[in-house]
Amino acid sequence: MAETGFCSVVGMFEEQVRAHSDKTAVAAGGSFLTYKELNEHANRIANALLSRGAGPEDVVMLIMPRIALYYAANIGVLKAGAAFTTLNPSVPNERLSYFLKDAGCRLHHAKRQHASCGCIIHL
Repeated sequence: MAETGFCSVVGMFEEQVRAHSDKTAVAAGGSFLTYKELNEHANRIANALLSRGAGPEDVVMLIMPRIALYYAANIGVLKAGAAFTTLNPSVPNERLSYFLKDAGCRLHHAKRQHASCGCIIHL
């Protein structure tokens, strides 16, 4: 924790990774991730977002079910310095378009199949 007493969500998460790397961090959708695995997925997602220009002042919409990788995506967006909002993938396309525009999303991160970072990022 910094001298100011402030620690970011990402900073607190990384403290847990260091302290409990092999312990289960997430159990969701029938799968489990250790803190180390969750962090590795989150880093891949953060790097993918950064390579597409995401950062402070950006909002990324996470369109994916509440599976273990959902939590990695949350942390990955925060590691990229952006904010996120979530939406269930079963939402009809016209509602999705409305939500993307209303939230001011420049990027959205959809889980419809598995890619190297655990999801697909569409610009």
